[in-house]
Amino acid sequence: DTEVTITGEVPADATLSRGILANKALSSLANPYPVDFKFGDSDLAVQAPVGSWVHFWNQENQTWVAGGKSTKGWAAGESNKVVQAGEGFFLQQPAAAPAAAWNAAKPYTWP
Repeated sequence: DTEVTITGEVPADATLSRGILANKALSSLANPYPVDFKFGDSDLAVQAPVGSWVHFWNQENQTWVAGGKSTKGWAAGESNKVVQAGEGFFLQQPAAAPAAAWNAAKPYTWP
């Protein structure tokens, strides 16, 4: 077993932008702010086009778990997924979607 520690400064910026690749490429993402968030409530999930896929790591089973966004939205497993601070995941947009950005808003008032 290897212990990994993620360190750094707490961002003071009101928003931070992360690029999302086009043409079905996998974009590696994580919340740029050190807080947990519910994926389905995030601007990223809401603004992702229909046909997008999100891939979360299942630590218990040691596998990637993926789910797509349909015209009805994200399934419960993806929508209710709480992404832990420092936890990464992949987002894959459909082939017709252009490159985009996730503009994450700072969810706290300090600093």
